[in-house]
Amino acid sequence: MKTLLKKAIIPLSAIGTTLMMLPARATDFTTSLVTVGSNAYGGAPQTDIYKIIGEIVFAVMGLLGVVLLMLILYAGFLWMTAGGEAERVTKAKGLIMNAVIGLVIIMAAYAIATFVFGAILGAAL
Repeated sequence: MKTLLKKAIIPLSAIGTTLMMLPARATDFTTSLVTVGSNAYGGAPQTDIYKIIGEIVFAVMGLLGVVLLMLILYAGFLWMTAGGEAERVTKAKGLIMNAVIGLVIIMAAYAIATFVFGAILGAAL
């Protein structure tokens, strides 16, 4: 029990120290205040359909990037736990290669979408 406690002290103190050093995600509270009644009866700002579509496209691409990162981590875990089995190593290498190719495609699609939506909207999203 004491050795378990000793082994847990260093990681827990490292995590605690890291969490204490995280910056506060605070903003000036007056920047988001709106004059009372400014959004009444259709006074809300109209959002362009291209901007909505662009935000959806970028959100989906971001989600795909996270999925590809998880796939690379899974393939790395598979490779590390292969234990010398050539079939598992080959499978892990194939997964990593496919994930990297997918990541390149997603990055290219993101760049193209940024260019196209920037040209349509006249500004960056």
